[in-house]
Amino acid sequence: MGSFPKDFLWGGATAANQCEGAWQDGGKGLATVDVTPFGPDRFPVARGELEMLECDGQHYYPGHEAVDMYHHYKEDIALFAEMGFKCYRLSIAWTRILPNGDDAVPNEEGLKYYEDLFDECHKYGIEPLVTICHFDTPIALIKKYGGWKDRRMVDAYVHYCSILFDRYKGKVKYWLTFNEINMLLHLPFTGAGLVFHEGENAEQIKYQAAHYELVASAKAVKLAHEKMPGALVGCMLAAGQYYPRTCAPEDVRAAQEADRDNYFFTDVQARGAYPVWAKKRMERAGVVLSTEPEDEQTLKEGTVDFVSFSYYSSRCITVDKELLAAESADGNAVFAAVKNPYLKASEWGWAIDPVGTVTGVQTCALPIFHRGERSGCCGQGGSRRLHPRQLPHRLSARSYRGDGKGHQRGRSAPDGLHHMGPHRSGERFHRRDEEALRLYLCGQGQRGQGHAGPQPEGQLLLVQKGHCLRRHRPCLNSLRSGGCVRKGRTKRG
Repeated sequence: MGSFPKDFLWGGATAANQCEGAWQDGGKGLATVDVTPFGPDRFPVARGELEMLECDGQHYYPGHEAVDMYHHYKEDIALFAEMGFKCYRLSIAWTRILPNGDDAVPNEEGLKYYEDLFDECHKYGIEPLVTICHFDTPIALIKKYGGWKDRRMVDAYVHYCSILFDRYKGKVKYWLTFNEINMLLHLPFTGAGLVFHEGENAEQIKYQAAHYELVASAKAVKLAHEKMPGALVGCMLAAGQYYPRTCAPEDVRAAQEADRDNYFFTDVQARGAYPVWAKKRMERAGVVLSTEPEDEQTLKEGTVDFVSFSYYSSRCITVDKELLAAESADGNAVFAAVKNPYLKASEWGWAIDPVGTVTGVQTCALPIFHRGERSGCCGQGGSRRLHPRQLPHRLSARSYRGDGKGHQRGRSAPDGLHHMGPHRSGERFHRRDEEALRLYLCGQGQRGQGHAGPQPEGQLLLVQKGHCLRRHRPCLNSLRSGGCVRKGRTKRG
């Protein structure tokens, strides 16, 4: 396998809630991740089935200490530089900036912390990629509004974004609005601070909250471009191809519907409108969105510049209840699935499937950040790097090239930003016991007990240096066919 181009950027990723610790230091307020415990109550809390808006003495909360990067970020970033990082994806903890989520005056100590962190990155030539909200809805806003059940969360989020953009313009060029936005449908408390009470329509609440997050994302994109010309703002989803377990039409259809759960959000964020199938699905489910007249225009004006995703495993699905019971996939997974007889699995029970990554890449109609994979996803006992030539493009050339010219298969674009490759997982640690970190930090120790949760992230980002990506909303023909029809001529990428 050949080497990466010399001007390719690569790096790693963390989430504030999984690495910083210091959950009460520096004026930080309480967020969802701070009250999500280790153990058998973890998933009931994450799914919004068990209300826990305060910490107690009966549970262990791994995010409180994490790996204490808050106090060690300088030595950590020095190690990143030693490893050759050119890009570092991190998240800002909302409640470090606004302890109550919507404070009129931001917390200067929190703002200064991230400012110093960005300066430390630039000292080593490392480009920050910042996630604005990574599973950390402020608890104060859950108590005040019910989390993203309430439209007022949109204003609180945009206020938060405005503070970040004003303070960090010139220091951060790449932004993500929400981490794995589609996880709202699967872990509603984690993704949107939702807690369900008896008699409530959970589907209605989840899709309504999704609408508010999509509107908030669109407003953030537009605001970023106004305040930071040249900044690029993307969306981010938890990807993972679904395969039918059998060739029965019902299984094929079930896999298609499951994939739509993944891509529903990015369809809206990239196209600027709800796809027809999504509207029909909500209609059949009895979901009636509460919208404002300006929402449609907001979504159109706030389309993202790029799509990013994490790809941890593909999944296999069936509607056959007997087969589902007999072949249920084991291990650490949020999604119900059956074992894929054609794939090996990691010790987590996740299918090792590099081909699935390629399939996911080919669904996108915008430039792509491949934000991460976890250990074991692309190789037995570890991750396997894919060379750019192993990830064929299926993007409209006009969506990221100014000259209308396309690429040959797998060739890099000197003036563009395109796909990201998977990473070598975070196998190296310092200051901490590696086994303890792997087994216990933020819930993955529950693998043995069957109560797994989010893990520390050791992702790799690859991005073409030169960054001449132009904002362009692909036309509908481009999104459907990979080409773009302009003035009677067809351009193919």
